[in-house]
Amino acid sequence: MPHKFFGQSLADRAMDIQLIKSTITRQILDNLYLTNLPRMTAIDGQVNMDDLLTVAPNGVVRMKSPGAVQALTVPPTAAQSFPMLDYMDQVLQKRSGVTQTSQGLDPNILQNTTATAIAAMQQAGSGRMEMIARVFADTGVKDLFTGIFHLLCKYQDKARVVRLRGKYVSIDPREWKNNYDVSISVGLGTGNKDQQMAMAAMVLQKQEQILQTQGISNPLVTVGQYRNTLGRFIEAAGYKDSNEFFKEITPELDAQLSAPPPPQQAPQDPAVQAYVAQTQAQIQGEQAKLQAKIEGDRLKAQADIQLAREKAAADIQLEREKAAAQLELKTAEFQADNQYRAAELMAKGM
Repeated sequence: MPHKFFGQSLADRAMDIQLIKSTITRQILDNLYLTNLPRMTAIDGQVNMDDLLTVAPNGVVRMKSPGAVQALTVPPTAAQSFPMLDYMDQVLQKRSGVTQTSQGLDPNILQNTTATAIAAMQQAGSGRMEMIARVFADTGVKDLFTGIFHLLCKYQDKARVVRLRGKYVSIDPREWKNNYDVSISVGLGTGNKDQQMAMAAMVLQKQEQILQTQGISNPLVTVGQYRNTLGRFIEAAGYKDSNEFFKEITPELDAQLSAPPPPQQAPQDPAVQAYVAQTQAQIQGEQAKLQAKIEGDRLKAQADIQLAREKAAADIQLEREKAAAQLELKTAEFQADNQYRAAELMAKGM
């Protein structure tokens, strides 16, 4: 029972029913005893009691008057008690979840019931057992594996090599995260072996259809996935190692097989090949001419640019020289004018 320390076992659900069935069985036996050996009525003083109490085949009971000894008739009630036992069995099956279909096949049921109905009754009968297993997993197994995980992370100080799925794998708990929240996945609800094989066969059929119609490099199924489905089919059949029947496909090989093949060119006629070669030669010649023209235009443009730069530099130098000459001329005229005015002033002063 979830959220309770003390739960209920199958005995807690079946003890009262077992007590009722035991009581009914005792009553049926008592009725059978009384039916086979009924109680007797006798008239006091008219019957020899020693003869009456002595039960023996062909025994003689001495009586003084006829009818002095009579049997006390007890009606048989076993026929009415057996349906009650069947009803209590049904109640017990509903309480415990342990049904006749889960224990074995009943020939009477097989005569008038389909396989689907039998499977449905078996699944319904195992529902309570699945619930008990889930409660065990959530309340006990989870804590157990959490403790194991904690001990591994705490005390294992080196890597260990273990065999996992047919391969030797190095396990180092020191590299694991310190996350002690372990999730439990109960191995129930996947169906029996026949259902698993039927499901794997259906998946294989779909994968083969896709590979045949779409090719190996399709967006849905890879060769590695097809190999994994074959392995599941073999494991559902009862074999532990599927590598005994099919080779394992590595992820690298799976990626290589799933890659699209390069396009293949169909063989061409020699005349067509010669025409294609001539056309390619013409195209290459035109490309060379165009490239030479582009290169000539580029060189001419560079020469024109260089000439324009030199001409511009010469024009700038000429303008600088003209400006310097005009500046010298203005300076000379200014100095001559100053000297003339100075001479006039001196002449007037004298």
